[in-house]
Amino acid sequence: MQARIEGKNCVVTGANSGIGYATAEGLAARGATVYIVCRSKEWGEAAHSKIQSATGNKNVHLEICDISSIDDVKTLASRFCAMDEPVHILRLSSNLRTSDEGADTVIWLALQPKEKLVLLRPG
Repeated sequence: MQARIEGKNCVVTGANSGIGYATAEGLAARGATVYIVCRSKEWGEAAHSKIQSATGNKNVHLEICDISSIDDVKTLASRFCAMDEPVHILRLSSNLRTSDEGADTVIWLALQPKEKLVLLRPG
């Protein structure tokens, strides 16, 4: 028997395939609210639909974000902060691609004292 995790908010990057997809599907199957973060809208929509169908969990949400873009990451972090909901599980599964912005150095930290998603970029 698998533990149920209803009421937990989970963010999974690279969730359109591979380990990211398997993680998102597993969390959704356990009842979590899952935010799948994908660079491609087309691939993200396909993964979103497939996860919802496979698990019956309607609390699976698609977020489009190219995490190699610091601007995209800041926008995504702002959306999560505006939701004023804690992020209980953060799974970074996407392949970071080096960009001119150097966003491959982005680190996300979840579960801060105020339960906000925090964006840091090391110096």
